[in-house]
Amino acid sequence: MTSPDTNLERQKRRHVGPLLGITIGLIAAAVFMMVFMGSDDPAPTETVLDTEVETETLAD
Repeated sequence: MTSPDTNLERQKRRHVGPLLGITIGLIAAAVFMMVFMGSDDPAPTETVLDTEVETETLAD
């Protein structure tokens, strides 16, 4: 059942602000996702493992 006194022009006017806010929020979320989860891969770092272990000889 529909309301008997619908005023479409007033409803359009009242929904502009919330729809604009939702649109701006979605755009901001997309920008933040691109910035923080973007494709800027850091350069791979070379890890040098020191496999030589210096040992002390205990003199008795």
